[in-house]
Amino acid sequence: MRFTILTARHPQECRLARWEQINQDAAVWRFPSMQKDGARQIEVPLHDALLELPKEAAALRVPSAGDWVFPNPVRPGEPYGNTAADKIPARFGYELNMLDVRRAREMWAKQSVCSPRALPDWHEHLSST
Repeated sequence: MRFTILTARHPQECRLARWEQINQDAAVWRFPSMQKDGARQIEVPLHDALLELPKEAAALRVPSAGDWVFPNPVRPGEPYGNTAADKIPARFGYELNMLDVRRAREMWAKQSVCSPRALPDWHEHLSST
């Protein structure tokens, strides 16, 4: 959920993230759009807060979980489920889903003076509210 919020990418792209797509040395995540074979390549720069999340995930990595950055804890070898991240806000009484967060980020980018791709600015905005 944090990875989706901080990257402001579609939840499906994040939940299907694979280790070979993340280059921590270059601080970039490269993957096909909507994680479909043959789709145009997306490149997301990873700022400091985003580099910490794969490190945390790597510490929990289980070899039988496959190459998913965020594997399904119930079904080893599969990514976490499509609606798993949406259940977390509901558990705390919030009526929102991960696409709502992406839309909020898009609206913020249109209203702010920073670049729509400025993920560190988005992270700073989230930290200050």
